Amino acid sequence: MSILKSTARLMILGGIISLIFWSCSPKVIHFTNEKARFAAYETYEIVNYKSGQREISAEGVEVQSIIASELEKQMDERSYRRVSNDPELILRYELVSAQRSEVTERTSFYNFNYREYTIRTILESVILLELTDRTTGKLVWQASVDLNKYAKKDSKEEILKDAIAMLFDTYLYRAKSNRKDESLKTH
Repeated sequence: MSILKSTARLMILGGIISLIFWSCSPKVIHFTNEKARFAAYETYEIVNYKSGQREISAEGVEVQSIIASELEKQMDERSYRRVSNDPELILRYELVSAQRSEVTERTSFYNFNYREYTIRTILESVILLELTDRTTGKLVWQASVDLNKYAKKDSKEEILKDAIAMLFDTYLYRAKSNRKDESLKTH
């Protein structure tokens, strides 16, 4: 009887650990237009939604360079060719960031008139990718992931590489093919 109890406890503990691990890992949200003509696509161009809107810092240029490089790598693995004139697909990316403030109030146990406030600024980011058929304007594939779920100890390059690889794990089509290729998954 005690073996059953300890086994049950281990299973419950394993379930709790799995739940904690799963809830802390980044979740990819994606859409694939199953009616798209995947076999017709071979070329693409990369577009950053906000690139021409304002002055970009040196760090922003570095981040855009990392993203563009990883996008090109993922598309190359799927045998797509990057072209600047008349691509069949437009690969658009957007890094959406927002800041929010969290205010904490602490009062003194001995002096009720004393209050201390702590303000913490939190940066929240999401990366969004979209593949659009240039001739029809229809969405072929879209995926996004919340970058806040990544460990802060990782470098921005590691975070972006992993996030983009996770996003592309949901786009399993090679150029000129209508069949999904599961070997393209990396996670």
